[in-house]
Amino acid sequence: MADISDNMVLRTIYLPKELDQTLKSAAIRGERSKGDVIRELIQAGLKTLSAEKGSYLVAPVNADKKPVRPALVKRKLITAGKPDARRVAKRATAKA
Repeated sequence: MADISDNMVLRTIYLPKELDQTLKSAAIRGERSKGDVIRELIQAGLKTLSAEKGSYLVAPVNADKKPVRPALVKRKLITAGKPDARRVAKRATAKA
């Protein structure tokens, strides 16, 4: 069986001492860990914020369009021992 922490990501945040005490009290009353309480509160907060009109969590109206990606720059591959044809021509005209 896979460990539950395999699907978890560690995030470190600083909390005021009063907020940490409130979390600790809630965790004790609910007989769960502070981590469980924090995850539950984050999920509830995200759900509430995403329901608000104009929230930054709400996807924009044109979200069905694909994002624009910058064009790829083609890089020139220069191999050792094979000079670039333009460089050879430039050298030949410079010597003449």
